[in-house]
Amino acid sequence: METHGNDRQTTTTPTRKKRILIADDDQDLLVLLCRFLQRRGYEVLGLPDATTIVDGMYEVPDLFILDKQMGTFDGLVVCDYLRHQEKVRHTPIVMISGSDSKAQAQAAGVDYYLEKPLDMNKFLNVVEQYVNRAA
Repeated sequence: METHGNDRQTTTTPTRKKRILIADDDQDLLVLLCRFLQRRGYEVLGLPDATTIVDGMYEVPDLFILDKQMGTFDGLVVCDYLRHQEKVRHTPIVMISGSDSKAQAQAAGVDYYLEKPLDMNKFLNVVEQYVNRAA
């Protein structure tokens, strides 16, 4: 880029929306979480199970939000799998669950564990903390 005297040219790059991938087999909760985050300016991909994650058929997100139990998929196994994938091994993972599996989740590489029912203010605070950490 050229500048002449006091004429300064600047270019701004459009800011990419932060991308969040949510996998939960509870369709009602999945829709609620997706809409909640989309209204706050996030790009959200909601999945009813972990098939797409395991197949690697997604754009790398800034944050994963995984349910502990998604039908035939165990969120802990999915988390462990992600921690061994080069392209996403450092992407933050938040796990949500109706059961107390915090120690197991941390051992699998989960960054933060939230129990259901979710406190939406706390949920948003955790999302913002980890999405911004990924930046």
